[in-house]
Amino acid sequence: MSSKGKQEESTRSNSINDRKACVSDSPEVEQCEWYHGYMPREETSHLLRNDGNYLLRQSETKKGDGFQLVLSVRGPTKHWHFPVFATTAEGQLFVNRRRTFDTASQMVQHYVESGEEINEKTHAKLKTPVSRPAWELNRDHVQLGPELGHGEYGTVHKGTLLQGEHKTPVAIKLLKVALDKTVCFFNLMIYD
Repeated sequence: MSSKGKQEESTRSNSINDRKACVSDSPEVEQCEWYHGYMPREETSHLLRNDGNYLLRQSETKKGDGFQLVLSVRGPTKHWHFPVFATTAEGQLFVNRRRTFDTASQMVQHYVESGEEINEKTHAKLKTPVSRPAWELNRDHVQLGPELGHGEYGTVHKGTLLQGEHKTPVAIKLLKVALDKTVCFFNLMIYD
């Protein structure tokens, strides 16, 4: 399928036939500069400063209800957060039922290149990606080892930071969120 996506008749998700999309629906997205991993909505406002700034993130949409990809965009007057859904039949991704895509990368590429509004009511368009800060690590740059300890808010693991051919031993603190689902690296400490 082309990056333009498939035309669809309906304009919103049918909760009976569609489901929330997560990173496993589009794993290539983890390599994209504009993918920020787990990030609560509140943390996006200081990153999305200008009309057309955008990023893709993973968010816990409702406490205990799992995680979902969310496309966050600064529109002309305010911030918008579009949940990404997947069709159950074909696994196609969408934020607006008019078009579906094979991957989240294709979806973002389409909206950037076409200049099409994501939703006519919001007038939000994808113009400029907000890149992940250099200090944020990709999941594949960290190898999680055995647990060293745990507490009310998370666990600490022995691990390895992979930087090219160089491997650095580290301690990794993982933060717990609703229903003990660990979703992000909270702290990374290098030790000898």
